[in-house]
Amino acid sequence: MSFFLLVFVSGCFQSPAPPQPAPPEITSISPDRGCAGRTVTITGKNFGEAQGESRVTFAPCGDHPRVEAEVLSWSDTVIEVKVPCGACSGDVVVTVNGLDSNGVAFTVCVCLPPPELVSGPTDLVYNTTQKKYYTTIQEAIDEAEEGDEIVVSPGTYHENIDFNGKNITLRSTDPDHPERTVIEGSGEGPVVTFVAESEKKLRDTLPSAALQGFTIQNASGNNGVGVYLEGVSLIIEQNIITKNEDGGIYVEDGYAEISGNTITENTGSGIAVTNGASAYIHDNTITGNTGGDGGGIYVSGSGTTENPVRISNNTITGNTAGLGGGGIFVGGGSDAEISGNTITGNTAESGQNNGGGGILVFGSNSHAYISGNTIKNNQASSGPGGGIAVTGGATATCCGNIIENNTPDDVSGVTCDTGCAS
Repeated sequence: MSFFLLVFVSGCFQSPAPPQPAPPEITSISPDRGCAGRTVTITGKNFGEAQGESRVTFAPCGDHPRVEAEVLSWSDTVIEVKVPCGACSGDVVVTVNGLDSNGVAFTVCVCLPPPELVSGPTDLVYNTTQKKYYTTIQEAIDEAEEGDEIVVSPGTYHENIDFNGKNITLRSTDPDHPERTVIEGSGEGPVVTFVAESEKKLRDTLPSAALQGFTIQNASGNNGVGVYLEGVSLIIEQNIITKNEDGGIYVEDGYAEISGNTITENTGSGIAVTNGASAYIHDNTITGNTGGDGGGIYVSGSGTTENPVRISNNTITGNTAGLGGGGIFVGGGSDAEISGNTITGNTAESGQNNGGGGILVFGSNSHAYISGNTIKNNQASSGPGGGIAVTGGATATCCGNIIENNTPDDVSGVTCDTGCAS
């Protein structure tokens, strides 16, 4: 009897299985983007009081294994790590006792590998083609060869730089945030210069050079523009170009594709296209610039019927022309196609060139095709055509625009049809 009772009692009082540990959980990552080497704080729970065999991994590039981060500090609720080189944008995961946390998205900017030329915290400019570090942008350009890519880490660079006529790509590590990488004019003249070194002009070729992801500011003195190019082709995109004495971008006898930029608070036209140049200007914000003719955009002696200067899908607002064309000026025998823009709140202060608060097309052999724009609340203080003025023997085709609430009138010198012929 006692034997069976013993079996019965031991069966009823078996020890329970140990509880399973709760998996780690990430609630936030701060910041949620950064370059290799950036310190990141991961907040959550169930990380454990000490790291032990636990780890933090970042998303790999391609089909490679996940990339383990260097841990700076570890507690049950807070972990500090450095973004590892070789990681790409994707989920960050904490692994504790073989259990993975939820993944939280993190954006990784370009990774600069360890220096091969010089070392130290000031080596912030990297030629990815030649795998060399430099302390200034100009040093990197001087040693660059055709087709090289130069990547610049965040910071403020007190330089006036010259491409030396080379078809290279110059970009920041984080083009989506151009405010983080600043080229500050430190002398007289343009902040960025790109001029053909020989008489061979490259204006008819597709751009193979690029300038991307910077704040370009405070050019001063003679020809104190943010970006000056002559006889070459250049892509200018995702930059902030601001507070330059003689204008934002100046294109002479060359070709530029200008897109995704914020061009603001320049003394001088936001963009000038002159002397046989051509340009495709699209998807920019052009605001608060003050010029003579063409506060926002100035086009003179450029574009042809077959290859007009194209101005499309920009926001052009709050610009002032001391003469005519507060938003856009087209003159000097130019040909331009102006389509899909929002042109509002611009002012032409003088009647000398016959008004045109929003758009002025002026002078013989000048022509503009103006379609699909919204042109509102512009003002010509001393001339006609608060919205659009076509004067001095110029011609224009105007159709399919929304033109209203301009002062003293919406349109002068051209008939604007409600729809465009197919």
